[in-house]
Amino acid sequence: MTVSMRALSLPRGYSTFVSLDATIMSESPASKRRRCSSNNFAQSLASLLSGPSVHYPHAVNTQSPQLKSTHQPEVLKSAQASHHASSGGTLTQNESPAGAFSNSTVVITGGSRGIGFSIAQAFRQLGSRVILVGRNTATLETARQKLIDITVPESTVPIHVPVIAGWSAGLDASGVAVMEGDVSNVGQVERICKQIMQQYGPVENLVNCAGISKDSILLTMDPIEAQEVIATNLFGTINMSRGIAKGMLRRRKGCIINVSSVLGIKGMEGTSVYSASKAGVIGFTRSLARELGPRGIRVSAIAPGFIETDMTSSLTEAQRAQYLAQTPMGRFGGPEEVAHAAIFLAQAKYMTGQTLILDGGFSI
Repeated sequence: MTVSMRALSLPRGYSTFVSLDATIMSESPASKRRRCSSNNFAQSLASLLSGPSVHYPHAVNTQSPQLKSTHQPEVLKSAQASHHASSGGTLTQNESPAGAFSNSTVVITGGSRGIGFSIAQAFRQLGSRVILVGRNTATLETARQKLIDITVPESTVPIHVPVIAGWSAGLDASGVAVMEGDVSNVGQVERICKQIMQQYGPVENLVNCAGISKDSILLTMDPIEAQEVIATNLFGTINMSRGIAKGMLRRRKGCIINVSSVLGIKGMEGTSVYSASKAGVIGFTRSLARELGPRGIRVSAIAPGFIETDMTSSLTEAQRAQYLAQTPMGRFGGPEEVAHAAIFLAQAKYMTGQTLILDGGFSI
C-alpha cells in the first residue's frame, strides 16, 4: 500500500497519523506480529502525542493565550474588581465589574421575596438590569432598595449596572425597576409588558416565579381558591410568557425560566390543585420550547422541593419532620440554590424544554 503525502493537504501533525497508519496497514502479518510484540509502536505513538498539537474545529485548548484573553470567566473579572476595591482603590463606573449578564435585562415575577428575590439578587450581582413584577407596591419597593444596596463581593462598593434609554430617571437609574400588577389578570399583564417594551427596551430573560399555595384536600377546598391557584401559578406563567416572548421573537433570542415545583412531578395529599398548576407549568414549558426553539428562544423550568421561604415557614414541626424523613439529603433547600439553577439555565445556550429538579432527592 502506498500513500502519497503530496496528494494530501493536511494540517501539521495529521501527516504523522496517516504515515503511521499506512505503514501498519501495508505490513505483512509476520511483521505485524513482531511489531506488536515490541515497543516500537508504543514509542512511535508516544513520540506522536508529544509532538505538535492538532487543533480540531470544536476542541477547546485551555492553554491557548488567545482563549484566556478573550474568554476570561466573568467571575474572575468580578474577583479582580473586588480585589482592587478591597485593596484601597476606588471603582469608577467604568471599572465596575462586568458580569455575565452585563447590559441585559431580566423580568422576574414574584421577585420581591423568597425564591424570586434570590434569583433577582443573583442576576443583579452578575450585572443584569432587573425588573420586578408583583402585586404589593410596598414589598416591591423594599426589594428594590435591597437590590440597589447590593455591593461588589467582599467590598462596600455598590454594584454599577449600565442603564439605557428609559432607565435614566429616578430610582430606575440604579438598574432596578418595579411594576405593580397581577399576573393572573390578562389586561394587567398586557399593560405591564407593553410598558416594559416601550420604556425599558428589550428583555433577554424572563423568570416566572409568581405563585401561591392554598393547601387543602379537594373535597373541602373552596372552588374560588382553587381557581386563584390555577390562575396565578399556571395562567400567570402563560400570560407573562406570551407578553414578553413577543419582543424576544423580533430579536430571535431570549430565555424563559418557569419556576414549577417537585409537587408537579410527585403527588402529595392536600396539594391536588397546587400540584395540578405546577404540573401544568412543566407541560407548558415543554410545548413552548418546541414552539419558540426554532426562533432562538429557550424555555426551561425549575422544580424546587421544600425550600426555606415564607411558604414553608408555616409548616408544623411534625410536617417538617415528615418531609425531611422523605428527603435523602436530610434538609430543606435554600432559595439561593434555586437562584444558581436559574443562572445556569439562563447561560445554557443548548438547553431547552428541560426541568431541573432541586429537591434533595425527595422525588426519587
